[in-house]
Amino acid sequence: MNEKNIKEIKEEARKHAVKQTKKIKQLQEELKTHGAYKQLVTTILKSKNDPVKIMEGLKFTVKKIKEKNWPMVGRVGGSSGDLEARGGCTKCHINLVGNNLRPREMTFPCGVPGCPYEKKGVSLN
Repeated sequence: MNEKNIKEIKEEARKHAVKQTKKIKQLQEELKTHGAYKQLVTTILKSKNDPVKIMEGLKFTVKKIKEKNWPMVGRVGGSSGDLEARGGCTKCHINLVGNNLRPREMTFPCGVPGCPYEKKGVSLN
């Protein structure tokens, strides 16, 4: 009789642990989303961008939060976010801006070998 009770109690405890683990994961995901919105607001408040560009960045970032595209959310709305960024170079990780996804001219030369945006013949010496 005692062995049966022990097995039942262990099974109940296991089911409870599974349920609690799912709840914790759900709450962590909600916290990540809320934290992203909070950071986005902070980034916007610090921004000295044109209001139109701020609104475009806000809309873009909210869309990325809904998609759970966390790397892009961090790039645009993170603590060092660039509200105009719409992508990043796969080699040098420079922010890409505009409809044609190009780096800003002031970011060059990046000096990273193999960067597809690096101008030919640029020397860092």
